Amino acid sequence: MATVTAKTDGTEPKRAPKLGQINRTKEQVLDATADLLKEIGYRELSIDRVIERSSVARSTIYRHWNNKAELAIEAFDRALGPNPPTANLGSVREDLIATYKRFPKILERSIWGTMLPSIIEASKTDPAFEGLLSNFVNARKENMRELFNRAIDRGEIRKDTNIEWAIDTLSGFFYHRLLMTGEKLNEDGLAEWLADSVLSQIKS
Repeated sequence: MATVTAKTDGTEPKRAPKLGQINRTKEQVLDATADLLKEIGYRELSIDRVIERSSVARSTIYRHWNNKAELAIEAFDRALGPNPPTANLGSVREDLIATYKRFPKILERSIWGTMLPSIIEASKTDPAFEGLLSNFVNARKENMRELFNRAIDRGEIRKDTNIEWAIDTLSGFFYHRLLMTGEKLNEDGLAEWLADSVLSQIKS
């Protein structure tokens, strides 16, 4: 049942917005923000431009986000969609190979090339962005942590494995090529080579 605000002046009580309406408005703002990030980047992004693009009131935007930094990172997260699950084939090597063979397909989406550089720049230049990107990345790494923890439980890799090092080594290779060198992300044998290189350091 919708919440009703009490009135004492004889006028009709004002109904609070329904959850579905609130969510649709937030999505409208986030989609507008994502489009602006692609077009003009974080540096030129402003709440005024989001208001103009989304046709959502300033008061509504500030009800959900404190500043453009919070808005930008949430828009990026929404644009990426749900964190894809990792493979679970019963072997850590097969899991890693399957996961990183499809990783290039994920990174080939235009959003990575159009939005990620701007988000990285923001994390280095805007004090309001402090911690937002690292928190975002930390949450996105959770599926890979589960993959390695399964391997530990199966006795395939050492219990003292530094999982963060392993994830950063594997994923970082692809981000380096995507953002720095422009080299191919899907070369034959690459996923196998990366998996074997990391596993050689942590096998039990």
